[in-house]
Amino acid sequence: MNPRTNLVGRTSVEIADLVAPHVDRPFRSRQVARWVIERNASSLLEMTDLSKRLRADLGRLFTIEEPVPVDVIQSADGSSKYLVRFADGVEVECVLMREGAKATFCLSTQAGCAVGCTFCVTGAFGAGRNLKPHEIVGQYRLMMRELDASVERVNLVFMGMGEP
Repeated sequence: MNPRTNLVGRTSVEIADLVAPHVDRPFRSRQVARWVIERNASSLLEMTDLSKRLRADLGRLFTIEEPVPVDVIQSADGSSKYLVRFADGVEVECVLMREGAKATFCLSTQAGCAVGCTFCVTGAFGAGRNLKPHEIVGQYRLMMRELDASVERVNLVFMGMGEP
């Protein structure tokens, strides 16, 4: 059996193109893309404007794979630090900072570090890897679900490791 194709980290056009051969009408593939991109669906089952049968059929071919939150630390200032785990077991941190109608997401782009500075905890973990696009986008999607309607703007900060 072939592994399911992850829809996270792709553009709406890419998603629609992947789904199109598996639906009866072209607009269905665009519906799936809207659910993933605009509505931030975490499961194909959430796509209630698709029939149950179509959702089940697509679920055998596609997935919406996101990092799993392992721990969340809430700060007194309203910030949240997440420890998330990816499918291969690699863990990274990402941070959500709230400030009125604005939020800032600090997204990890790497896991581990090959530099090995003695003053840095990350260096003790050894060489890691660059994160895949769906892993970075997954952090964003996870934190977007934590925001309420009062947030008008989201800033993104991309963090690397071992940047002395």
